[in-house]
Amino acid sequence: MLNRRVFLKGFVATGLALNHGNLFAETLMNMSNKTSRKLGPAIYCVVDNPELEAALKTCAEEIDCEILFDWPNSIELILEHHFIAVVDGSIIDKDVWDMYVELCNDGEIKVPCLLVGSSEHLQMPKQGSIYHLALNDHDAIEKTIKNIKCGLLTSA
Repeated sequence: MLNRRVFLKGFVATGLALNHGNLFAETLMNMSNKTSRKLGPAIYCVVDNPELEAALKTCAEEIDCEILFDWPNSIELILEHHFIAVVDGSIIDKDVWDMYVELCNDGEIKVPCLLVGSSEHLQMPKQGSIYHLALNDHDAIEKTIKNIKCGLLTSA
């Protein structure tokens, strides 16, 4: 019997293959090209803030990791192929977030998530590492980058 994580990963991979055939094939070809993609830690981001995006790109270069910007309705958040997630609570798809919360509560997701922006409308997990940072705070971006760098140091 498959566990939920294995099922979801297979389901997502199949959906990507069926819905995005050429894009999926191109991605697989690029992954096989050793110079086109870094192997190692990644920062997963669902944000819509140009200043934060620029700071995250700079941070990724400084710590030599990949940065994965994604759409608010993508379920990549639950796949845990990153060492930290930065999610804007005001734009994340509620269904994706609810699935993420369920997996956190089941103990299946262990990656910390920096939740920026408005999140009052979102359910919070009982388990998991969710950290809130208000974007209206004048040094929120600096705090976000500092937390990412700390996360990298503690996860190694």
